[in-house]
Amino acid sequence: LPTAIAPGLIVSIKGTGLGPPIGVTARPSAAGAIDTRLEDIRVTFDGIPAPLLFVRFDQINAIVPYSISGRVSARMQVESGTSFSIPIELRVVDVAPGILTTGGTGRGQAAALNQDLTPNAVSNPADRGAVVVIYGTGEGQTDPQGQDGRIIATDLRKPLVPVTATIGGKPADVLYLGSASSLVSGVFQANLRIPQDIEPGRVPVEIQIGGVATQGDVSIVVR
Repeated sequence: LPTAIAPGLIVSIKGTGLGPPIGVTARPSAAGAIDTRLEDIRVTFDGIPAPLLFVRFDQINAIVPYSISGRVSARMQVESGTSFSIPIELRVVDVAPGILTTGGTGRGQAAALNQDLTPNAVSNPADRGAVVVIYGTGEGQTDPQGQDGRIIATDLRKPLVPVTATIGGKPADVLYLGSASSLVSGVFQANLRIPQDIEPGRVPVEIQIGGVATQGDVSIVVR
């Protein structure tokens, strides 16, 4: 979805001539990090290389460098071998939270796990009063400071600003929101307790980080 960029935000760049005909997905280096060059492709923000998760002729998935924190804007440019895209000026904000969805569209079923760590779905709803784990991106700079491309182990990081959430339009207890162990820096994990007093079925979920809400039309299923 169109958005301003924030430190650590995972973004998809669409276009033509961006990479190889068949998509290539990054693998962590021996040092436990995602590299900033993949198949001779690079993406830079104000000249700072971004970790690359995926490249293909029509799409690049990248992670905005944490060092753009505090800037008003940044110029994004794609490098493919010796070819360069025309730089695009993008607005920089402190946070730009978004919930990841199973369909990859930013709408519909949230990328979420029930309390027993099985995927939340219509065929596998969560219990009211239970904990649900939801994944997202765009929490901005963290404490400790984010490291570009780092695969998180036990060195968990949390956003610098307050966090709240609602499920089914009711306040949900935020038990934890921060980096997710074994995933790359830029993905956050939110452990939320589902309110008891909501109607069962497909219900909306929203997370507010620093007062900025995630996108609408994202839901989980409860019984």
